[in-house]
Amino acid sequence: MKRYTPATFVLALFAVAALAEVPGGIIKTDDKAALTAAIDKEVTVEGKVSAAAWSKSGKVCNIEFEGDPNFVVAVFEKSRPKLDEAFGGDFTKQFNGAVLRVTGKLAAYGGRTPKYKDATQIILTQTGQITVVTPASTQPATRPSAD
Repeated sequence: MKRYTPATFVLALFAVAALAEVPGGIIKTDDKAALTAAIDKEVTVEGKVSAAAWSKSGKVCNIEFEGDPNFVVAVFEKSRPKLDEAFGGDFTKQFNGAVLRVTGKLAAYGGRTPKYKDATQIILTQTGQITVVTPASTQPATRPSAD
């Protein structure tokens, strides 16, 4: 019979408590109230990407989600190589239009872009923080017209 240490039990309780804070354990990107309430907590956020693009300087990539800019994911240039490798090339192309689930510490947006001034953000540093729930849709196959 397997025995569990008190530390294992405590860790399990913390995990259950963290997931209990949000129904289903996942906050939707358009739920501003839940995002605001979860600032400074480790959370999982899910939504459909409307844009994923590197800044003109190439120092930061902002991943934006459909709806109001309540939430943004920031990726700094030092994390780019491992994300590109994990997602088969330029990860921004894989993410545009995809439904993503991102886990990390939620914070008030701390960058300089005015449209995000009231948004929350997660800074992505590890590939394990992100899951592609639904890949970006591809164009349907087309057939040549019948002659």
